[in-house]
Amino acid sequence: MSKQEEYLNPLGKYRVSDEDTTGTISYFGFLAVDGSWYIHRRVFTDQSDTYSRYAEGRSGYRAAWTARATQTYKYFNELTTIS
Repeated sequence: MSKQEEYLNPLGKYRVSDEDTTGTISYFGFLAVDGSWYIHRRVFTDQSDTYSRYAEGRSGYRAAWTARATQTYKYFNELTTIS
């Protein structure tokens, strides 16, 4: 992926690595070849509303995925690794 393509689509370098869709919270783990990662947490509320937050890192994906329930999740626009 060229720098221009990466600028236009910052998530283009990531691929789905893991999914956990049990219960009212779903997690989707994304990993890039360079080792950077993000985890998308989607929460389903009682009123059928949903919201999404994201955790990120430059390395250590396996440990992060294992500890996905205790990661610090942010709004997408607050991420710093994905840029």
